[in-house]
Amino acid sequence: MTRRPRLYIFSGQPGSGKTCRARSLSRRLHITYIDYDTVVQPLLRGIESRMGVGESRLDFYSSWRDESYATLWAPVIENLELGNDVILSAPLTREVRNPGFFEAFRKQHQLDIEVFAIYLAPSPALHLSMLKRRGSYRDEEVVSDYEKYRKSHDATRPCWDADHSFYVTFDSLERSEELVEELLRPFLK
Repeated sequence: MTRRPRLYIFSGQPGSGKTCRARSLSRRLHITYIDYDTVVQPLLRGIESRMGVGESRLDFYSSWRDESYATLWAPVIENLELGNDVILSAPLTREVRNPGFFEAFRKQHQLDIEVFAIYLAPSPALHLSMLKRRGSYRDEEVVSDYEKYRKSHDATRPCWDADHSFYVTFDSLERSEELVEELLRPFLK
């Protein structure tokens, strides 16, 4: 008996540890790994260098969101259609607030898949520390006024319709790794 392809999604705010946790799981399970930054950033950097970002990098990225996510989802969908399990790392800030997202996604792409959604939510102090340590040019605006960013970006529990949904709060990187491992262990046998 074959099982349905699995989509493991690591979501959360930028700098919350999605890439680190997703890459670790991919390495361990030898599953296709697709990362928002790897797929989308070269395109956005090219657009940014030709057109500029205007007053706000956050606004710039927001204005290209639909195209960025269409680019991201294409290889995910193709791999799932081929029957491959996929690990995806992306913020998915709108999608996590859509209670019918996966039902619509499955229907639109005619996919019979099992979805594991892991939302990473570090404590605010740890999150700011992680953003600073990451040192990405994209985070400068967030780091410069972190309290303003926190007030305008919701990190509450997602409400989407994944088959298995996990909201992981943590105050150390080591603890995030332990928690993700503990939550997924029953499904990885």
